[in-house]
Amino acid sequence: MAWWTVTLSSPDAEPRSAWLDSLGIVAIQVVAADQVRCCFEAEKDTIAGWRTNFEALGFEVGEIVEQKESNWPQQCSELLRPIEFSALKIVPLVSQSDLPKERDPKAIYIIPGLGFGTGHHESTELALKLLERLHTDGMSCTSALDLGTGSGILALAAAKLFGCKVEACDIDPYALENASDNLSINSQSFEINLTKGSIGEFSGAAFDLVIANIYAEVLIDLEPQIQMAVKPGGVLLLSGIMSSLAQQVEERFKPPAWLPERLEKKSGWCAFLVRRSA
Repeated sequence: MAWWTVTLSSPDAEPRSAWLDSLGIVAIQVVAADQVRCCFEAEKDTIAGWRTNFEALGFEVGEIVEQKESNWPQQCSELLRPIEFSALKIVPLVSQSDLPKERDPKAIYIIPGLGFGTGHHESTELALKLLERLHTDGMSCTSALDLGTGSGILALAAAKLFGCKVEACDIDPYALENASDNLSINSQSFEINLTKGSIGEFSGAAFDLVIANIYAEVLIDLEPQIQMAVKPGGVLLLSGIMSSLAQQVEERFKPPAWLPERLEKKSGWCAFLVRRSA
């Protein structure tokens, strides 16, 4: 197996890129509104089939290039630009050796890996903003669940803001490896547990806060299980939702089971805060 990168073009490349996950793409960089670059692992003799799959999703496919360096996201300089919020600062690093001697108390340090998630994508940025909003509003949170943790950035943010215990899960072993690395480089004594799997791993447990930055279709399918995972009166943060699918998500997470509290939008993406009815 080898690692490959390709540039894909389409008038709606950024929202369309959400469908690339179905092909097993492990890293995506938005180059422009009509262009994304992505990384995937494949045998050389399957590359023609990959091109066909990209075209079937509506992309114009550029040259597919084999990469010697497997951790492609670290080569994207845009992913290494710090992002500052009100109470948080996300600081991407190339490696652990780049950790500063004096750490910023607001900072969460992230090594971009195959799990991705540095705060630059709108879905992650919106989720971070909503977490800060909950913190500013004085939410009391002793337990949280992060579904599809990726790089671990939202689990770290929840632990840092609320000082709570966080369960974080992902079905992707690359993501969990990246998340583990990111937990280890953040020096605070966060209580974050990583689990391979999805919400079914936490059957019978209920949390003050559930974070789900995953695709809208998955959120809709998992609503009954998500409802059981949120304590009565607890909060659910939904992100990773393309604007074109927002209404479907709203219709699934609606009264009487759910009480809408806040909606954030940016560049074709949406994030919601809803509260489970007491």
